[in-house]
Amino acid sequence: MTDDTSLTLADELDWGIRLHKAGVFDEAADAYREILRRAPLHPEASFLLGSIELEQGEAGSACVHLAVAAGGLEAPDEAQAGFARAYELLDPAAREDTIANLADLLATQNTGDRAAPTIRVLRLLGETEAALSLTDTLLSGSPQAGELLRLRGQLLHDSGRRGEALAAAEAALNILPNDCELLTAHSAMLARDGRSDEALRLARRAAESGIAHESADTRRAALVQLLSCHIELRQLEAARTELWEYQRQAPDWPETWIALARCLHLTGHHAQAEATVGEARERFPENLELQWLHCVYALAPIYQSTTEIGESRKRYTQRLTALTKRITTADAHDRSRARLLAQDLTPYLLPYQYGTDDRILQETYGRMLVELSEHKTLPPATPARDDGRIVVAFVSGFVWRHTNWRMKRGWLKYLDRNRFFVACLHLGERRDEMTAEIEGYCDGFHHLPSDFDGAVRVLREMNPEIVFYPEVGMSGAVQRLAAERLAPVQCCAIGHPVTTGLPTMDFFVSGDLIEPDGADAHYAERLIRLPGISFPYMPAPLSDAGLTRAHFDLPVDATLFLCLQTPQKYLPADDSLYPRIAAEVPSALFVFLGGGSSMFDMSILRDRLVAAFRHAGLDPARYLRFLPHLSPEEYQSLNTLGDVYLDTPGWSGGNTTLEAIYQGLPIVTMRGREMRACVSAGMLELIGAAETIADGHDTFVEISVRLARDTSWRNTMRQKVIDGRAYLETDMGAIRAMEDFFEQAVADARDRS
Repeated sequence: MTDDTSLTLADELDWGIRLHKAGVFDEAADAYREILRRAPLHPEASFLLGSIELEQGEAGSACVHLAVAAGGLEAPDEAQAGFARAYELLDPAAREDTIANLADLLATQNTGDRAAPTIRVLRLLGETEAALSLTDTLLSGSPQAGELLRLRGQLLHDSGRRGEALAAAEAALNILPNDCELLTAHSAMLARDGRSDEALRLARRAAESGIAHESADTRRAALVQLLSCHIELRQLEAARTELWEYQRQAPDWPETWIALARCLHLTGHHAQAEATVGEARERFPENLELQWLHCVYALAPIYQSTTEIGESRKRYTQRLTALTKRITTADAHDRSRARLLAQDLTPYLLPYQYGTDDRILQETYGRMLVELSEHKTLPPATPARDDGRIVVAFVSGFVWRHTNWRMKRGWLKYLDRNRFFVACLHLGERRDEMTAEIEGYCDGFHHLPSDFDGAVRVLREMNPEIVFYPEVGMSGAVQRLAAERLAPVQCCAIGHPVTTGLPTMDFFVSGDLIEPDGADAHYAERLIRLPGISFPYMPAPLSDAGLTRAHFDLPVDATLFLCLQTPQKYLPADDSLYPRIAAEVPSALFVFLGGGSSMFDMSILRDRLVAAFRHAGLDPARYLRFLPHLSPEEYQSLNTLGDVYLDTPGWSGGNTTLEAIYQGLPIVTMRGREMRACVSAGMLELIGAAETIADGHDTFVEISVRLARDTSWRNTMRQKVIDGRAYLETDMGAIRAMEDFFEQAVADARDRS
């Protein structure tokens, strides 16, 4: 039939499809090739021919045809997926030839922009250099192709060439000055480069052009980038004002409600955020992001009362049940969207309620994430390293001077390199001097900011026997990654001190001094108790700023009780502790800090404490002082000026306690029913200063009062803290036990396989 030159392309395509459906694949392929001889970029024929070639193992030609199809079809998803499958079958030399062939075809037809979908796939596959090669070849013939210039900027940014990336984005803007996606991407690049004011200007332009954009994802990205820029510049009122206005202008777009709700939540207006999402849910009941936000926004950063905590927990439970039910029956589109939301939103605030059923709720959430996972089983095992070392990959979103890594970077430094190959994947944006320090402890280091797909690819190539997550639940990208099966042994630790609830997490690594009796029941994972507090501490002191109490406007004759935990750790049930101490210590002054995040409405905590003092018949102005969030240098100096450090019952300090110890402060803490309430107590036991560990509210008050009144005992406890703190650094029992645990866990996994 293909010999009849009078046939139209439509007739030829119809004939090819009939042959294809009949299973006569070779003749169908010939029909499609005839169409492409006459119309080389025919998208349907390219797709169908590429599909046949992929099934027949002709991966190189399949790549070219599927790439052409992706650039011409209205719905290119299937063609892009096919291209990715075919490309991954090719060896490096064949990949290079395929990209060259595709570039030649598109350049000959002067249709370089049609390569954009394929370039995006290459970017997702981590083939940055291949994508750049294709882009540059096509731009040499079409230097004004704005879409290609935009992609080139993103690719250059991915490869760390920020200056070139910004130049490419600016060149693209000269051609596409009102392109919303380009404006949003360029704004994000500028923000990462520290040029926040310029980033905000472009974000405003993106939002203005995007509010009428046909793509919901484009509208959302522009509004969220605008919010991000305002938060970075701490322009909180401006953020609320502008996003309120966009929501007023376009109330029929769910994205305006989403951006406004996120803004309200991040700027300390949580009740309004939850109400906004609730109203939007009534308007757009099928919108998955609104449903997910409604679920996690049931959890507030700070609560006004214990009753409010109970009501919040009830709402969260109900909404989580509904969300998990929807995910279980979701179609492919919703599942794809849900994976992105899982990478963005977490129930981080749940354990701060100090509830009794966290494990049940975490397991519900964890099962939902695993249901969405794309890597439920491991690929076939590859041979071990020639040197016999076990590969351990540490994965975190906070590999910088963050609390978690100030405390625990000793794991990477001290693991025996004769037994272990130690790698680290950093999924956060930020880098600093501690990032560089940690990188120096590693055999392999990968910085992959918010790059879930890149992290999966690196881990697949690395093939670690162990993936170790120091914290799960604080970073959406890390939590989603932890829901995948990427190693035979998967562990997490105390960075976020609550069970992950993930069926993919095999072990929870903790310390025997920080776990209460019966702790195994708190975890979905198998609990591993290392000696001591589970890690050797490496102090990271800053230069002494030499500040005095006057710098903080604190009286020299007050007995300073430092209450320096983050605001969400202070629960209403404990508010009465402070006036009870003050009633017996007239010179007491309780110093609290503002949270480092604008999410915390400090007025709630302040009003609660003021009410508690008034209820006790005490003047709150005399006994309470609230300082703003401090710089690291100021924070360190404040610790040197205090008399007593008061830990938070329910969720004890970690790094805050360690910093107080290194300034010689006596510490009052109270063991609780969960590990997160026992960390400070474990530290004090390790250094031999357990006398200030309370067993309840009454003894917490008694110890605090005695330390304030009895200066001799206070000095004795100071000296005990100073004399004992070296144990935190020199006790290597946890490292040696961790090494033995790693080897045994890997051996057991090998036996099972």
